[in-house]
Amino acid sequence: MSNFPARLVVGICFFLSFCPGYGEYKAKRGILSLKEWDFEQQGIVQLNGEWEFYWNKLLSPEEIKKGGVVPDCYIIQPADWADVKESFVLFKEKGYGTYRLRVLIPSRVVTHHMQLGLRVEECHTAFKAWVNGIPVAMLGKVSSDSSSYIPAMHPVYEGFVPLSDTLDIVIQAANFIDNNQGGLDEPVSLGLFAHLKKASNRRIMLFMFTLGILFFMIVHHCFLYILRPADSYNLFFMLVCVAMAVMTLWEGEKT
Repeated sequence: MSNFPARLVVGICFFLSFCPGYGEYKAKRGILSLKEWDFEQQGIVQLNGEWEFYWNKLLSPEEIKKGGVVPDCYIIQPADWADVKESFVLFKEKGYGTYRLRVLIPSRVVTHHMQLGLRVEECHTAFKAWVNGIPVAMLGKVSSDSSSYIPAMHPVYEGFVPLSDTLDIVIQAANFIDNNQGGLDEPVSLGLFAHLKKASNRRIMLFMFTLGILFFMIVHHCFLYILRPADSYNLFFMLVCVAMAVMTLWEGEKT
């Protein structure tokens, strides 16, 4: 049993080697060009970089297209909106706002009717997303009024078939309960819907695998401590595993 921890680490590393990687391009002033990106071969891409950001405004795609509204800043995503220092507007943790990013995709995605997917990893603490004016995902209820706002927070991914080689992504977000974070502080990802689903399934498998290993270690060291109470390190290690299991459950499966 002396080599068990080392074997466990090797096993986890081997399992993680099968988890998908993410490509990353950088958006500039609200536009991200993925014209050269091969979604079939290169997989999922994180939509990081400069997004348009409208503070204390819940704008629909139609309102933005009409014009007459100017972004308060280009917020570098992913980021807590209260950490932004480049704008003359002081953003607070609690509030609401609208993000916008235009993504240029290869024309073959449209001509081949490929199903893409959008994944919002984590938004504090409610959001609604559109692609080219069509609602594709939402979590909780976004509102400018804290009394009608409904918080919820876990990863969401949804599929859509683009009809244009320009994706106009608009995301409304609101937060009235979290004093530490606000907005899209984790990456938004784009890829083939099948790839996003496969990645989500792998996360669930890793989540269950981790819980299973921790449960085994808890039971194993509990029995060792019962048999040999003098070896207090077994009790200590068991309590560490219990704490790790609680943290894992608290964080959720991150799917």
